[in-house]
Amino acid sequence: MLLDLYEQWMGQVGPLKKFKTKKVMWVNIAERINKYFHTGKTGLQCENRYKTVLKRKKAAVENNMTSGSSRALVPFENELNKISASDDSIQPEVTGSSRGVTIIKRKRETSLSEEPVAECSSDDMPSTSHTPQQKTKNKTIQETLLQIFEVKEKARERRHREKLQLIKQILGKENLEENVSK
Repeated sequence: MLLDLYEQWMGQVGPLKKFKTKKVMWVNIAERINKYFHTGKTGLQCENRYKTVLKRKKAAVENNMTSGSSRALVPFENELNKISASDDSIQPEVTGSSRGVTIIKRKRETSLSEEPVAECSSDDMPSTSHTPQQKTKNKTIQETLLQIFEVKEKARERRHREKLQLIKQILGKENLEENVSK
């Protein structure tokens, strides 16, 4: 219930919205939980519990990414995924890069006005870079390894030729010295 209420109300925090601060939102979540479960939780306790759930999820995800460790279940994974999908602070609506502007579409909650939010495409946005985009060819691992092998083989052959030239020069000088001394 805590995560569901947080997901429902987190978009309504801010000036001119339902909750002025997150602290007020947590107090209202605590009141709802207290009415439903007949407990005496405070807003601070609810906020700390939410943070604890996030820490446990992070620890479980890191454990699952570690090689050799047994798989750990992520508690409340579905609810936390819903929250992260709708939280602006986790992933911004618009991102810009050298390749252009990316707009992430997600459901919007409107609190004061019910007017739809205008969506724009990357074609509508002015681009700061006017350089043409170059597509890079993705090489397979086999092609990359073959290319590295060819470079190393050419370098080995070059070193071998240089070594032979040095030997010829040394032997040539010795032969000249022997002929001169006779």
